[in-house]
Amino acid sequence: MKWVIYIFAVLFLAMGLAVFFAYSRSKHNGLLLMGFTYSASAILALVLMQWWPLVAGFALVWIMRAMGMEPELEPSQAEADSDTDATGQDRKTRT
Repeated sequence: MKWVIYIFAVLFLAMGLAVFFAYSRSKHNGLLLMGFTYSASAILALVLMQWWPLVAGFALVWIMRAMGMEPELEPSQAEADSDTDATGQDRKTRT
């Protein structure tokens, strides 16, 4: 069981670092909180050698996402170059 905790704790630390990197690019405060939550739950799981901090951290991050603390996605270039606009009308045949 210890190896499972080690593996998931390392994965949570990697997710926390990835979220911190995303925060450094976007400066969205919700990402900072989610990065701290992932990292803190991983460190707590390693210190206590228990599985419940990982579950609690995962649940807290999903609650934060449900509250809207995740930044909105910007439309991709493919969506911007599509043949229809936001109302569904074809751009090429519109006059």
